[in-house]
Amino acid sequence: MESVHELLVAAAAAEPAASARLFEAVYAELKRLAHSLLRHDGRIDGPDTTALMHESFWAWTAVAKHARPIARPFGYVGRVMHSVVIDHVRDQQTLKRGGG
Repeated sequence: MESVHELLVAAAAAEPAASARLFEAVYAELKRLAHSLLRHDGRIDGPDTTALMHESFWAWTAVAKHARPIARPFGYVGRVMHSVVIDHVRDQQTLKRGGG
């Protein structure tokens, strides 16, 4: 069985089917993290659990080609999810105040 980091590196290198294997390996944990983050702050009118999970997954794999092995990959992706939510909230606030 490949480690999460090995799958992440293979996906970043555009190895055929590596992204699918990585997604399958981490799906349940990413879904749990996304649900937990969104449930924790119920005031957010933004991405649902699945949308947050997918957006975070692609952001996570995009930086993988430049990353060294991560000791706690789910801690890292949790921070990525948090950043995605913060960016969404900032975008909402900008639109609310007439920005664009």
